[in-house]
Amino acid sequence: MILANVAWAVDIGRTSLKAVRMQRIRDTVEITGVDVIDYYGSSEEPPSASEVRQALAQFKQRNKVKGSDCVCVAVPGYSTFSRFVKLSPVEDKKMSDIVQYEAAQQIPFPLSDVVWEFQKVEREYAEGEEVEAGLFAIKKEIVDRFLSHFDAVRLHIDLLTVAPLALYNFVRHEMDVPENAVVVDIGADHTDLVIMHGSKFYVRNLPLAGNDITRALKEKFELSFGEAEKLKIKAAKSKQAEKIFSVMQPVLREFVSEISRSLGFYKSQAGNASFEHLVLLGNASKLEGLAKYFAANLDVKIHRFYDIVHMELSRDLDLTLLEEHLPSFAVAMGLALQALGKGKYSINLIPAQRRSRRIIARKKPLLLGSVSLLFLLLLFMFLADSSRTKATESAISQADEILNDYGNLTKKLAEAKKYDDLEKKGEELVAITKARNIPIDVLNNFNSVIPANLNRLPEELLAGFYESLPPNIDAIMDEVNKEKIWLLGLNFTTQIIEEDVIRLKDKTTITGTILQRTQKDKDIIIRTQSEASKTVRMDAVEDVLIGGREELNVEFTGAVQFDLTEVKTREKVVEKIAQKIAEKFNTTLEKLMESPADKIIKSLSLDPKLSGQTDGSKNDYFKFILRWSVPLHPGFKKVEEVPKKAPKAK
Repeated sequence: MILANVAWAVDIGRTSLKAVRMQRIRDTVEITGVDVIDYYGSSEEPPSASEVRQALAQFKQRNKVKGSDCVCVAVPGYSTFSRFVKLSPVEDKKMSDIVQYEAAQQIPFPLSDVVWEFQKVEREYAEGEEVEAGLFAIKKEIVDRFLSHFDAVRLHIDLLTVAPLALYNFVRHEMDVPENAVVVDIGADHTDLVIMHGSKFYVRNLPLAGNDITRALKEKFELSFGEAEKLKIKAAKSKQAEKIFSVMQPVLREFVSEISRSLGFYKSQAGNASFEHLVLLGNASKLEGLAKYFAANLDVKIHRFYDIVHMELSRDLDLTLLEEHLPSFAVAMGLALQALGKGKYSINLIPAQRRSRRIIARKKPLLLGSVSLLFLLLLFMFLADSSRTKATESAISQADEILNDYGNLTKKLAEAKKYDDLEKKGEELVAITKARNIPIDVLNNFNSVIPANLNRLPEELLAGFYESLPPNIDAIMDEVNKEKIWLLGLNFTTQIIEEDVIRLKDKTTITGTILQRTQKDKDIIIRTQSEASKTVRMDAVEDVLIGGREELNVEFTGAVQFDLTEVKTREKVVEKIAQKIAEKFNTTLEKLMESPADKIIKSLSLDPKLSGQTDGSKNDYFKFILRWSVPLHPGFKKVEEVPKKAPKAK
């Protein structure tokens, strides 16, 4: 199953090429481009190969089709085989074997000569009830001949399906019609009839089309085919509208007869099913009086495609062109909806060999880029590790020297019994030595709470390096990326803390400036941040941190893929990293985690100019900041060491 972010759908019609560009935006889709290119030949005859290829070349020239875009096309229903079959109830993983046997019995050609696929009808089944599945097949020579037009202009195709399937997907997504309805798409040279019956459907190609109406007018009024076509289109505005419509009526009666015959046959096979709604599509559906005639003679309610309801429209879209050809865009829109994962049916009749080549071609730049990035990352890690190892070894060496010197000094001072001041200096040197390793310890502790499997590649992709990449590689990578934490920035700063801190035995703290200890040394007087003086009993104090100390501030900026809601995404951040860092560095989530103003971003870049632009993945990201501090000089002292007169701030 293809699940693209951007799709171009191309419909090769009898008189023109029609194309639609759509993209996924969270839970909906947006139409971002449309194009219609008429063939240069007469519309009475089918377009030649050169006409089709010239139109495709013009389409490619007028529209920027990127290598990452999914390009999808449809073959007419009359060139394919489709049938719904009933199968014994088995597990889904065993269904392929049963369908393989059924396909050999049902498809009227050797399986080696066709491309075929099946899809299970998704509905509630009673226990032991037979399972229904749709079989779809097309001869390989038809596929090769059809795709040769696109090969000629170097337009690679990712998805090939059947036009009636595209119509079904379109109507189910865009048209508000009941489960049981009939779809009639009247083209220039053929008409697709799709009887929708819940989750399954019946397809028939009617031997009538818009050109039959044109030929009736041509013969009656002795006109050229082009003149008759113009008369048909402008019939409603003509003074002879009634006479023109009377000429059309014999053809319309045949339409009604064919539709009634198809419904009667289907009902005889499906049981007591009723169909009271009919969807009219194709440019011929705009003929004045056609909808009214069908409604009266088929006793149905007519639905026509007048407006876009369940899809968004881009601001840059050519609305005039879209409105002019709206009913004829149904097949192309259904194709694009399937490519974006919005179709009920996801049949793809691209031959396996072509599909594998296309996947590899699309992923080759990504794989090359990934290998390059992996090499640079490994090189960076090696250099960083080497640098960090050298820094650690240097710090340890200096610490050893300082400790040796300190030991020698201690011995000499012990002999002289005059070592008080020097001992304090020695302690300061030891503290400095320990402080040099604190940033490395912070990095090691930070690294220990990062999930260990973020750089894991799924087994399906690893296998793809040696064989062929799986067809669902996009879905696999989407699932992998949902679990990733993206590092956007990691900054270290230091600051001098002037405040004193009294840590009480009940685990609470008081912050401010220690003024003095009382003469009897039973209390400490501290001026708090609110400028109020407070007296603290000495026996309630655990220890004291004197101001003028230095702290290391750590700021980690990260991002995760946005997950439905902000609350759910924040919970994911807390679970994966924030809670672990809070526990490791003895802080709280409230103090640790911050949400920046631009917390919902489209690009994994810290450049504010790029924050509103997409990075190509079409995903939104949730940016977050984690801030915490680590003392470079711990500085907590016993109560007895608190001076009676507070020192000035350093």
